[in-house]
Amino acid sequence: MLMNNQILKDVKKHHLYNIMNDLLIHKDATMSELIRRTALSRPSVRNMIRLLEEHAMIQEIGNDASNGGRCPIRFAIEKKDYRILCIYAQTKGMCYQLIHYDKLIMEGTCGQKDDAAMESYVLDLIHTHAIDCCVIAVDGIVKDDQYITDHKDTFEHHKWVSSLKKRVQQIPVYLENDVKVMHLGQYFHEPISRSFYLHINEVGIGSSYMELDTPLYGTNGLLGEIGLIPIQAQSLNQRIRSCQTQAQFNEEMLTLLSMIITMLDPNRIYISLQVTWAYEEEIMKDMLKRYIHIPLKNNIQVDDDYQKRLFEGMVYIGIQNIMKEKIERL
Repeated sequence: MLMNNQILKDVKKHHLYNIMNDLLIHKDATMSELIRRTALSRPSVRNMIRLLEEHAMIQEIGNDASNGGRCPIRFAIEKKDYRILCIYAQTKGMCYQLIHYDKLIMEGTCGQKDDAAMESYVLDLIHTHAIDCCVIAVDGIVKDDQYITDHKDTFEHHKWVSSLKKRVQQIPVYLENDVKVMHLGQYFHEPISRSFYLHINEVGIGSSYMELDTPLYGTNGLLGEIGLIPIQAQSLNQRIRSCQTQAQFNEEMLTLLSMIITMLDPNRIYISLQVTWAYEEEIMKDMLKRYIHIPLKNNIQVDDDYQKRLFEGMVYIGIQNIMKEKIERL
């Protein structure tokens, strides 16, 4: 009986989270819209809306025009407890934004490069500003609050975030790979199921695969680290770094896209580039046709706003986790 009660509580929390997450993604909703998008019954949605309103987690923001009956009430998230410190840490330094739900409060950059200096700088930011959580994005393989970077064939193990979390236990700190964060930001901007995000910069390749709204990690947390794949005694990261012409870059892009399409075949592929070379759409279509002899339905888009998507993704992670904590306390 106790187990059954716990299962019911967990199911209820899951449904409450789905309603909150729908309001986060779509900004606001009527009860009918929530019923349609969450596939929950009208009585369930009505009761959960009442519960969320009682705990000041959502609010009424107005009414839609009537279609003959009562004017539908429109609901949105109550924004007061979502102050998120977003940090992007790279080997060349870091940049940050302090965001209150969807409002930028302040931003800045820091040239600190070594782990101890970055930890000290972030710790100072956390102690200086009133925040509800901190989200850190890094350009490396993330595992257990630590990460490994592969910069020009030098692998480094970074433990400063794990140390930081022990020093600020009163504030939740979340660590995530930067490309997975960009992908979440893209999903927040445009919810597409089964999508792939490919980011290339001067260091190498990062990528992310998502089913619905969840990035996949794999057994070792390596899903998406496509740059580590060896071809002719060189990793794809090394091959991208050694490109000297646009034609060379196109050949590497052909390899990458062929792998993504034949192994995962996602609905949408996003490409963001932080390199000298460009994504030449028509040339790539012709090159793919040489090897894949069927019409491709994959929608390939270039994302020029990857920095914006990065911070949107960190905000999305922060809000999601704060929502979960609020629901746990109900």
